[in-house]
Amino acid sequence: MAWMLSAYQTLGRKYRKGIKKLFIVHSGTWTRIVLEVAGRVVSPKFARKIKYTGTLSELAEHIPLTKVLPLDVRGG
Repeated sequence: MAWMLSAYQTLGRKYRKGIKKLFIVHSGTWTRIVLEVAGRVVSPKFARKIKYTGTLSELAEHIPLTKVLPLDVRGG
């Protein structure tokens, strides 16, 4: 979880405000709970941008996997 906060803080304000959705794939229950609580305290607006998907197939329904996954992960 610390890496996610660090990554978020590394982005400039302009980029943080420009994020439309943040997809998290294969999240566990603990991850969801922590993100929900932290999101509501730190930035409720940002918390609303977080979307959870259980599989890469679900993610592919929203964005092309060729844009986010390296070739070896895609099975090529």
